[in-house]
Amino acid sequence: MTKEVSILIVRAAALFLLLNALSGFSYILNVLSYGPDYSEGISLVTLWGRVLIPAFLSIFMFWKSRLIGLIMSGAPSDDIKVNEEGLVRAGTFLFGVWLLINTVGEATGYISTIRLQQNIGVDSTSRNVGSDTALMVSFLVSLFLILGNRLVSKFYRKLAGV
Repeated sequence: MTKEVSILIVRAAALFLLLNALSGFSYILNVLSYGPDYSEGISLVTLWGRVLIPAFLSIFMFWKSRLIGLIMSGAPSDDIKVNEEGLVRAGTFLFGVWLLINTVGEATGYISTIRLQQNIGVDSTSRNVGSDTALMVSFLVSLFLILGNRLVSKFYRKLAGV
């Protein structure tokens, strides 16, 4: 895969993350509409998880897109050959980053909901264990996709050869 294609993919992913971060502001405004029962600590956790972390990561990815593109493509030269394995690695890596950012946002929203329920006197001991499990599985899958993109591309190569 060419370095230029990798750079464009990284920049497109960075733009997508920034747009997701900006859409998180609507969630923050909705949460703040609960009024005085909602503590400031909860809104800060939600603000960090849904807006600031994705925005900072987006800016970092755009700023370092050449380095990330070089790492993803694995080729320092500006060759014009685009292979499927490189595209699979790049897509897997970027999907893992996207899933991680969304999981962090969902986890902070989930924590904020539990704290809000505790603040207004709702029993949160009967919370959904499925949500806890789903968040943990999403987190682990996202880390696997980010760190194991070479393994996924090798698996893809085996499947494509069948």
